[in-house]
Amino acid sequence: MSMRRSNKPEWLLEGDVLIGVGLGSDFCAEHEWGTKELQGYFGLDAALDGLPRRTVTDVPSGLELLEFKTRANSARNQKAFQALAIFYRYPSSYGQTPLETLQKGELQRHGEEGLSAAWDEKSFALVAYAEEDRKKLKQLWEAFQRKDIAFWPNVGVFHTGTGLTFAIPSLVSQANKELMLEGDLDYKLLLKKSEATGIEAFLREAGKRWYALNPKWSKELKSTKDGEVKTAYEVLYWLNPMEQKQSNSGWYTVEDLKLWAKNEGPIVRRSA
Repeated sequence: MSMRRSNKPEWLLEGDVLIGVGLGSDFCAEHEWGTKELQGYFGLDAALDGLPRRTVTDVPSGLELLEFKTRANSARNQKAFQALAIFYRYPSSYGQTPLETLQKGELQRHGEEGLSAAWDEKSFALVAYAEEDRKKLKQLWEAFQRKDIAFWPNVGVFHTGTGLTFAIPSLVSQANKELMLEGDLDYKLLLKKSEATGIEAFLREAGKRWYALNPKWSKELKSTKDGEVKTAYEVLYWLNPMEQKQSNSGWYTVEDLKLWAKNEGPIVRRSA
């Protein structure tokens, strides 16, 4: 797996106060596999709930603040833009240096504004260009240095976006902390209901493989691309299958997944 660029990174603010950043995500396996390894590197404690569960207790030596210049991708425009990045990757993961990775076209923006971000289960990069964005990035870096950082993937808690999110716990409001705690307890219940369906074991026994099979409360999704949600179960699933030439990705019910195990139903791709 390797770091993949994400869509629409954004600063998270409470009023005028910077409380974190959402790196965003893309529909790729690297973003659906979560950040379990990163959580281990930064000393997160999975036994806790709420914001403490996600708060950094260790800052690994591979975390860097890097200043560099990037250029517009145009023969007529060779202006150099100042850039600042927070970068982390597991030391043995890549042959390139951090700077070489940052200067690849995938992580560059050809202008002076906005953010660029990329991440996977064991690495991340956040790049700022405009002066105000670079100031915010330095604030985030300082929070890392004093271990005043929490992070989590794929949960829209402080904002409507998804993907890898970093927050500064000391600046997060009590209301948002309570929202996260409620969300954790709800998610634990969701996982229990999901386990009770037995669907994962059923699919594995049928030889099915996937990058992501993520549960969601059925009541939270009114319809899928195949129409109104009709299911006897309290949960349904986001499926990203490995054999994508034979299987569709999308939101599916337990009933759909059971049909998939028999190579039937809406998940199976039909030849034209």
